[in-house]
Amino acid sequence: MGDLSDKLRDGLAQFEELDKQLDAALKELGLPGMSDPDLVANDATGLPHVMQLCTLEPVSERHTALRAAFAQGADPNTPCPWGATAIDTLYTDGDADGIALLLENGADAGVYRWSETHLAVIRDDAQAIDPAHLKACDRVGDTPFLLACRFARPEMATLLFDSNALEEAARVTARSGSCQIMNWLLSKGADVNAASPDGATPLFLAIEAGHVDLVELLLNSGASLEATMDASFVAPVAVERSARLQQVVDNMLSAVADLVPLQGVLQRNTIYDAAYDPAIIRLLVKYGADPARFAGEAFNAAIGVDRNPPIAISRDEFAAQYPVRRGRTNPQQVDMPFWHEQVRSGRTGVQAKTEIVGQDVAVAGPVWSFQRVGRTATLLPDGRMVLVGGEHGDRREPDHCIYGDVTVVGPDGQIDQYIYPGAAFPPTCFHSATLSDEGLWLIGGCGLGYDKQTQVLWLSLLDFSIHKVATTGQSPGLISGHKAQLIGDAILVSGGTLGPAAKASKGRFVLDLSSRVWHMVN
Repeated sequence: MGDLSDKLRDGLAQFEELDKQLDAALKELGLPGMSDPDLVANDATGLPHVMQLCTLEPVSERHTALRAAFAQGADPNTPCPWGATAIDTLYTDGDADGIALLLENGADAGVYRWSETHLAVIRDDAQAIDPAHLKACDRVGDTPFLLACRFARPEMATLLFDSNALEEAARVTARSGSCQIMNWLLSKGADVNAASPDGATPLFLAIEAGHVDLVELLLNSGASLEATMDASFVAPVAVERSARLQQVVDNMLSAVADLVPLQGVLQRNTIYDAAYDPAIIRLLVKYGADPARFAGEAFNAAIGVDRNPPIAISRDEFAAQYPVRRGRTNPQQVDMPFWHEQVRSGRTGVQAKTEIVGQDVAVAGPVWSFQRVGRTATLLPDGRMVLVGGEHGDRREPDHCIYGDVTVVGPDGQIDQYIYPGAAFPPTCFHSATLSDEGLWLIGGCGLGYDKQTQVLWLSLLDFSIHKVATTGQSPGLISGHKAQLIGDAILVSGGTLGPAAKASKGRFVLDLSSRVWHMVN
């Protein structure tokens, strides 16, 4: 560890010096330094007037404000300190009508290398289409057809249709958010799951862009939830108008690459990483996404507690309700405001204790927390979400706990919670939960006091009692982190790891639910 610690210490010292250089280079351009206390995210007040209007005004008011500014002689080409102009802002925003207005008032779009037919798309002028330019590509590689998809011009896209660019058109449209164009592309044969070289599919891009209606359209059209996209750790950065700033940025990227050498290591982002809009998250869950794979605020939206109001917890309530406890009956329903607030807030036990009674107040044992890994979350047909078990914290931490409880969240956000005697429901995490008839089959997992046999439990969805199920045959053993799939009257278990040594499980096993017999399959 000595060599690694020395490298990290030297790297941090190097970054402190580079931060100072970055601040100085930014201030030379008239920009606030990264450490400037007055720096405000997305602050556009220092931009040229036309760029301010393009940045701050909603589209419904932007064009009127721009016309008024141009009537007063405003220059659409005045750049901001780092070189961008108003036309760049509206291009990023997908505002073709705004760009057309800028062009009418003298904006210079030469850097985009648009042909007359590209410009016809922007102006929504079918009469100006020149057949000689149908294959012309602009700066980012868009033909007029693709530009029509990017700027959500359905009539122009129809006139300029290129059957050889269907898949790329679908991905471009996913960014623009046009359901009309996407429906039309799919009707023309576009593959809803066609991925770009980096793995981006229309669904992935629509999720990133926050287009709720388009996400639903794609899911309803068979878009796969398993899409993944390359995540490059260090991306090249081009800085215009300042050679010194470019040098500092290059030095910082070089330092990062030296400190954390991840070149050549493929990282993948999933839809669970990309989703941030609560409405989109709820749609993904509705169409089969695993709620337990979302994190933070996204998890709250996935299980339906993001709209619950906060619950004020008194010091006395905390003192009475913070402990992790086992049930006296199978099940024992509990109704504790502190636990409900922990579900809503997602706080750790330490965070809750610090906020309610103070960091220095001593507690006996772990503080109950809903921030866990290895739990299962199952969406029932009636809209309820059933969450089982899970582990909080590292085994060396005082708040570490493996839970043996069940939380049910209703469609309206109502929370019902159940605890159990340890003999009925040993604490468990990294198990699987498979819905069948009126119950959940809980298979495997890591926990306390397990023997070498695969633990199988049945959770009744009628009264939420839990029952141990005796099985025979060739079981997977102490398996966790696996996948389970209901096939007819049997559950197929595959993948995962075995035992404390966490060796990969290479077999596939089937549990016959009628006979309760395990079989190993090829």
